[in-house]
Amino acid sequence: MKIKILFFILLSIVLALPAYAEPPSPQQVYDDMLRLWKDYQFEELEQYINSLYDKYPNYIPAILAKSFYYEAYKNDIITARDELSKIRSYLEPRLTPKLEPFFSELLYEIRELENDIEFYQKRGITLEEMKAADTLEALGETRELGDNFAPLTPTIIPDAPAMFIDESAE
Repeated sequence: MKIKILFFILLSIVLALPAYAEPPSPQQVYDDMLRLWKDYQFEELEQYINSLYDKYPNYIPAILAKSFYYEAYKNDIITARDELSKIRSYLEPRLTPKLEPFFSELLYEIRELENDIEFYQKRGITLEEMKAADTLEALGETRELGDNFAPLTPTIIPDAPAMFIDESAE
């Protein structure tokens, strides 16, 4: 009798647990983004990135994808840099030899965005003016853009660790 009750309790607990789907691998995120980009499916790419980020806001590949979104779709290089900086802040005290190549790429991406920000600021261009400049929203489905990832961020996604950042640990 006790075994039946214990079994029933355990079964109830297991059935009550929500089913969590695993996030896509970093390589899968990159492949999906690249396919949508090269197929000129910019709206679908935007939806994919936003859905991924909404579902997994602390997943490093999702943060990288969102950084790309801010850079490519919103021309908001400050927010793009800030998204990457969240990853840097989390990984910096946790660096291992395995993470160092990705971390170096991440630092390079942040420096590139900071150089762009400095370029605009030296010329007195505001964030709003930056956002109003050449964006995919303004360009629509421009065919010559489809063969290349103009912003740099997506190319580091396959090298990203498939891990979540814990913002409470900072």
